[in-house]
Amino acid sequence: MIAKVRSMASSFSMLRRDESGATLLMFAGMFAILAATIGVGFDYARAFAVQTAMQRDLDAAIIAGAMQATEDGLDSETIARKYFGDNWTATHQSGDVTIQVTESQGKILAKAKVPVPMTLMKLAGFNELTIEATTRVHTGGRDVEMALVLDTTKSMEGQKLIDLKEAAKKLLEAAYKAPGSDQYVKVSLVPFAQYVNVGLANRNQSWLDVEPDATASEEQCGDVTPVIGQSNCQTHTATGYDDGAPYTYTYETCDYEYGPPEYQCNTETTAKTWSGCVGSRSYPLNVRDEQYSTRIPGIMNTTCSSEIQPLTNDKTLLTAKINGLVAQQATYIPGGLAWGWRVLSKIAPYTEGQEKDATSSDGRKVRKMLVLMTDGANTKSPVYPQHTGSVVPEADSLTLELCNAIKADGIDVYTVAFDISDNSVLDKMRSCASDISKFFHTATGQQLEQAFNTIGASTRSVSLAE
Repeated sequence: MIAKVRSMASSFSMLRRDESGATLLMFAGMFAILAATIGVGFDYARAFAVQTAMQRDLDAAIIAGAMQATEDGLDSETIARKYFGDNWTATHQSGDVTIQVTESQGKILAKAKVPVPMTLMKLAGFNELTIEATTRVHTGGRDVEMALVLDTTKSMEGQKLIDLKEAAKKLLEAAYKAPGSDQYVKVSLVPFAQYVNVGLANRNQSWLDVEPDATASEEQCGDVTPVIGQSNCQTHTATGYDDGAPYTYTYETCDYEYGPPEYQCNTETTAKTWSGCVGSRSYPLNVRDEQYSTRIPGIMNTTCSSEIQPLTNDKTLLTAKINGLVAQQATYIPGGLAWGWRVLSKIAPYTEGQEKDATSSDGRKVRKMLVLMTDGANTKSPVYPQHTGSVVPEADSLTLELCNAIKADGIDVYTVAFDISDNSVLDKMRSCASDISKFFHTATGQQLEQAFNTIGASTRSVSLAE
């Protein structure tokens, strides 16, 4: 080894004594070539890193633009430019990037380019290198089925119902804004209160058990004690609650004087009438979407929410149904959830939905969504088949069981809490949602509109082209 080192030293000594200098010139040339090669590699590596970052930011920007094009009335190009510009400037502190976006027939093409200054390559006359990125995005084409499960209970009466109607219409605007969206987006309305209304037209369906309407008269006789006088009458004011909403009423008290009993006969007429309201099958069928050979019971002599609107792509019809919503009765959320699940199903009671494993024309799985909106807690519980109980924990338990079953069936569950301050109720709504991004806590009509707009915009299907 020592001999080799001495030999190398001797060689270098000879090179230093080479009067022609040819060897030194050769090594100088080799060094220049090596330095240039290293410089080119360094500059190209930096340019490649810039191109990778630009492609990533452009992909994200175009997807964001396509997904959120309905926000604030802006188009996808405006949003994409903003997303890309903000991200690029924050990361690279450069405003030299240019972006071009074109959108046509459900396709978005975006191109971006930026000049990257060279360092060592300047020695070879290359001052900068233009880096380009291209992104192609397809929008639409994926079938979406959405059930709007809307609280129309007595506590929603007045301004809150007005706000709900405006928010629901905002959702429709967002869902149907994209060109051709009516070809792949379908929406169902499921208004709920103490009961759900399936409509008189379904009376004779095999899955429904409804008594015939009937009227009966019967003579009732017996002793009646008449009031023959009253004194010391006073009017009182009191506060009552209807579905948790307070109201004021008056009543009168008197000292009454009664006469001797009198035997009287009266004819009493009783009627059984069905208005489309349905109750619940016994547990566990009330939290299942199956076995409809065990029929769903109709509830006689009661009124209920507006009739269910099955899945449709008719925006005009949906808008009219939303405008017709009325507020009444108490809150039983499990009823709304059960029917929201049913309208998305392919099996009866409603068959407008596609099979849960069906695919769209672009090969992706049909997306099913359920949006639950409420302004408060359950106030009723089941006394099968009716919902006349008041065991709130039972109703809450059924609510969460249904939420979990619906999610397990491959349905995205969104929850919107409107003007709710009770943390326990908010926690239940969070738990019901598929994930935290699908839970919205709103306090005002404007916030409710924003939440519904965001949900509607999420129906816009976006995918990067291969």
